[in-house]
Amino acid sequence: MAPNLSGSILFGHLPGSEVNFEGCVGVTCNHRLLDFADVESSFTVELGVRPRTKTGVLLSVGVLEFLTVQFLNGTIKFTVDSG
Repeated sequence: MAPNLSGSILFGHLPGSEVNFEGCVGVTCNHRLLDFADVESSFTVELGVRPRTKTGVLLSVGVLEFLTVQFLNGTIKFTVDSG
């Protein structure tokens, strides 16, 4: 079943070592996978991170049309392709 992502959603946080979700990935299971997310053409994403490495994916959505936010050698790289 697809999550209802309409309106504002606020998520709390826990240290990566305390999080254990079914469907999570990563060495310490610190990534959460959603099967489906329907968003409108305008949305806001806020992330607060304390990176453990200088390179890693923070957010990635889509395949052919996609949005990716990542650390790349200590800098933020934002990539988007809307088709």
